Amino acid sequence: MDGETGVEESDRIRYAGQLERIKLRIDEADRIRKEIRDERGVVYAAAQLRLALEEIAYASLVGNRSAMEQAERSLLVSGWDKASKSLKAINPDYWPRGISEFPGEDGNPSKWLDVTDGLSESDVARAWGRLSQILHARNPWHVSSDFKAESTFISDLIGKLRKTLSSHLIKLVGGEHLLFCQVGASPVRVYIFGRVDTDPVLETMPDDSDTSPERPSDAASLASRSW
Repeated sequence: MDGETGVEESDRIRYAGQLERIKLRIDEADRIRKEIRDERGVVYAAAQLRLALEEIAYASLVGNRSAMEQAERSLLVSGWDKASKSLKAINPDYWPRGISEFPGEDGNPSKWLDVTDGLSESDVARAWGRLSQILHARNPWHVSSDFKAESTFISDLIGKLRKTLSSHLIKLVGGEHLLFCQVGASPVRVYIFGRVDTDPVLETMPDDSDTSPERPSDAASLASRSW
């Protein structure tokens, strides 16, 4: 465990690995949607994205195996609404907080602001439900689904997930410290922040003199990365 941050290095590595897996799912959904322009593409992409949503939700629990297993059981038995309540009870900050960096001018420090066009926690239930509906067997007596509309929904969801995850902050379960994550980087980068008592999104970048292996050595490396 890092003596200053109170975060297990293994948890940081495990979270980065989880993000790599999620990134692959989102990229695969995008590839399938573009290459298979019919019902199959929509269904295959929806399966990848629903798994990605669930893995994003579980990711902040990487340091607590029993909590993750509890959340998994809740989702399997009760669906997303009850599962999200269980996740909030375990970790109120389980959903990643997408951020954008605005470089300072004339020597002023950069500022971070919340993204406004990503996928917020309050929108996840609706997205998960629609993905589940796409994956359900079709009733032959009902009107056929509009696959063009569903493909557009899939495309929009991919964009929102990338916006949210590309650069984000997350607090692991039981922790008092934030992780700063760059999913837009290759490989994914995850940095540990020291404890913060104010909103880091509205504060300055970390001090450049901090060259610990868990933190970048220069502010430029923290710039938001497109994905």
